[in-house]
Amino acid sequence: MPLRAQPGNSSRWLKVANVKGETTYSKARQEQRPAHIGDRLQLPGDQLSTLASGSAELHLDDGIAKISIGNLTTVTIQNLEKRADGGKVTNLQIEGGQCLLKLRPLNHPHSSVTISTPAAIAGVRGTVFGISANGQGLSAIATRQGKVIVTGQGKSVAVHAWEQSLAVPGQPPTSPRPLVQNAYLFDVKLAWVNAEQVRLQANTDPGNLVRVSGVPLDIGINGRIETTATVTPDLRVIVEITTPLGQQKIFPLTVLLSEKPKV
Repeated sequence: MPLRAQPGNSSRWLKVANVKGETTYSKARQEQRPAHIGDRLQLPGDQLSTLASGSAELHLDDGIAKISIGNLTTVTIQNLEKRADGGKVTNLQIEGGQCLLKLRPLNHPHSSVTISTPAAIAGVRGTVFGISANGQGLSAIATRQGKVIVTGQGKSVAVHAWEQSLAVPGQPPTSPRPLVQNAYLFDVKLAWVNAEQVRLQANTDPGNLVRVSGVPLDIGINGRIETTATVTPDLRVIVEITTPLGQQKIFPLTVLLSEKPKV
């Protein structure tokens, strides 16, 4: 007879080790409150969420893993289990945003760590990797060290160091490709549409998270950015790019006053 785990065993936990800015904590089916260092996520449904100015770090109970959580990110416990044979099962969900996970090798054969997004499941046994998911569910899994197995729609791919795979809800993950390490923006075009706004067109890596004038913008698997943005008083449009590994870069795009339509 197989040895079974105890779902939601309260002896297992993720502890809030650091918190900055607006970050909320909630037990399953309870109201959110500001997160504090020392808070523990233990049972299915326990959740930590960061707002636009927030970030946090979680530590797994046995010290095997550290999770750095970027802004506009929600992490939810699916299961923290301790098997009768000593193995530990850790299942987390990232509903949106970006996380960087540092996981030491798992020594027990029945221990496992999986991270779910709206489009795929990433399984790891010892690695450093980043994961991002935008509002449409487009997810990117980028490996810095080790190997991550990404599964979706019955297909699994192995993502090795300095590789990345993308996943869209309802589709299998893409074959791994070389990871672009730096946040970037190219083929930028700006055109005035009225006295206060411009039409922005640009491209970035599809695994990146994008904010324009502070507002998250969901891009598709082609990495195309198209939106209308408000121009700042100093004639700029602010674009922020975050990679799956957590690198952030701000692009203050200058709009030409000479092309502004006359009122």
